[in-house]
Amino acid sequence: LTVLFTVCCLPLKASHYYYKQISLKEGLPSTVRCVYTEPKGFVWIGTEYGLNKFDGVQFTQYLNKENDATSLLGNIVRELFVDRDQRLWVGCSNGLQYYLPEKDVFCTVPFEENLTPSVAEIVQLQNGEIWLVATGRGLFKVDRENNKVVALGEINKICGTQSINHIYEDRFNRIWISTDRQGLVCLDASGRKK
Repeated sequence: LTVLFTVCCLPLKASHYYYKQISLKEGLPSTVRCVYTEPKGFVWIGTEYGLNKFDGVQFTQYLNKENDATSLLGNIVRELFVDRDQRLWVGCSNGLQYYLPEKDVFCTVPFEENLTPSVAEIVQLQNGEIWLVATGRGLFKVDRENNKVVALGEINKICGTQSINHIYEDRFNRIWISTDRQGLVCLDASGRKK
């Protein structure tokens, strides 16, 4: 699979586009699942074989290393998300981590009951909470005070299924949840079904 990076150059009178094609030949491994570009210019690329940081010239690859709790949790990276504090969250096929750039390491945020679900989506609500969609396991939220991920049990019950696809919060603080079998569920700001 090829990833195209397009940088727009805007001279005074004409627009020109520059792109660079990056593929397996240039060192990009496996299938690309997600991409995030930092304000500093680094491009993070989640693949089915690790997480890659591209600095414009070369890749730094992050992989799971056995017996290294600060390495990538799993090599299948499904989701990348940056919160309001500019913290990079990494959703793997077996859990959740965030990146500490000053140490170049990853910190795992464990799920309650020692679950190891596949994290499919990460969002930050307007109130600052970080919610997750875990494939086949429903909705969760990050409990930052206790450094763990907890199930949103009541909301999962309201949805009528744990097969959730996406979460979206609109400008009225309504949370829209798309599901596989129950259609679209809308919650008001207090968490009640609308």
